[in-house]
Amino acid sequence: MIVLTLKTKATLYFDDNISLTILSTHRGAIKFGVVAPRETSVHRGEIYSRIQKNNKPHSKADSEKKNKFPSILSIKEIT
Repeated sequence: MIVLTLKTKATLYFDDNISLTILSTHRGAIKFGVVAPRETSVHRGEIYSRIQKNNKPHSKADSEKKNKFPSILSIKEIT
């Protein structure tokens, strides 16, 4: 796990096609936006866990491909 401290409007990039931008913070809550290709699923942790419980087991190759964390991570401040 990587732990980062970011300011509002900071953007994280995952490979070349996924980005996460910090939009605002308020009373311990963080609002962020995610830009990703349509074929990329984005879920909150509890929803993802529920989906995984309801899905039938996939092949080992499918699981490894789906769980692979992007290898490139960069941070850019939006001005």
